[in-house]
Amino acid sequence: MQAVLAGRQFTKNAADPMEMARIAMSTNPHGLLSDNGPTFTSAEFTRFVNNRGIKHTFTPPYHSASNGVAENMVGTFKDKIAKMIKSGRGLDKSIIKFLLDYRTTPHATTKVTPASLMYRRELRTTFSLLRPSIATQEERQQTQINNVPKTKDRNFCVGKEVMVKDFRKEHPDWSRTRIVEQSSPVTFAVVMDNDVLTKLHVNQMRKECVEDKEDARKGEVSTERSETFSPIS
Repeated sequence: MQAVLAGRQFTKNAADPMEMARIAMSTNPHGLLSDNGPTFTSAEFTRFVNNRGIKHTFTPPYHSASNGVAENMVGTFKDKIAKMIKSGRGLDKSIIKFLLDYRTTPHATTKVTPASLMYRRELRTTFSLLRPSIATQEERQQTQINNVPKTKDRNFCVGKEVMVKDFRKEHPDWSRTRIVEQSSPVTFAVVMDNDVLTKLHVNQMRKECVEDKEDARKGEVSTERSETFSPIS
């Protein structure tokens, strides 16, 4: 639906409000159904629809039921506009408010909003604030996870050295490597010492810390001692 303000006598300039409506909708309709009023039968309006390839169809005279859908919409429009004006809202603002509410309200027949059919997306309104976006929900969940005591630090950055779970045979359970790519919020790519690109989940990674270095240093000392001293026979 589209509605624009027009003067009381706009037969000669009937194409002007229609042009405004067309620009607002960003498209030319394939067809147009109207009554036989002088506004729509004028030469200016006929030229307007012909130049834009719009098929103009007229309803039978004195038979409003032929355009019942439009008549019902006009009745609904006038009723809502009158109530908004009565509440102190101006006519121009009332029209804008009505159009936005109509386009963002699911239709009784299609069960979807006119905006989603027209633009392939929902328009953002003040009611959208009542339903947080997916990104906001994910940030909130991540904040809750980080604030839980004894929760592992799952924040990893590309280029940082980490300890990763090593599933290769004859290798330690954890190996030190560097993150080269982040595929998703919980998936990272690392390059092992054999130059093989491996994807890992954050549950298979941990940050390099002092304890890891101490364990590695103790392991080196134990190895040196085992090589230096021979077993007692």
